[in-house]
Amino acid sequence: MSIHVPAAAGLSPPTEIADESTVPMNAISVPDSKAVIVMNEDQFEREKLYQATMNMFQGMLHQGIITKEQYDVIDTKMLEKFRPLLGGLFSENPCYVPPLE
Repeated sequence: MSIHVPAAAGLSPPTEIADESTVPMNAISVPDSKAVIVMNEDQFEREKLYQATMNMFQGMLHQGIITKEQYDVIDTKMLEKFRPLLGGLFSENPCYVPPLE
């Protein structure tokens, strides 16, 4: 089976290349939210330690070394110990309320 395809009538015109950006807005947009969390060195250190600790326990959970129930208990204890500002927001623990500092 053969298909006949007509030949092109001519060359297409060259595509124009713009000398400037065609983006109608800034490449980095500013979020509408005005809320900003500012941490001091102590809060940052606590946040970092909580995240690193829970990362280790998440690995243990995925490897089957600990159960989900054990992980939840560990998460509660680490939230109480480190009192992270952001970590508490991402925790799956429904009983934990992040501290207001």
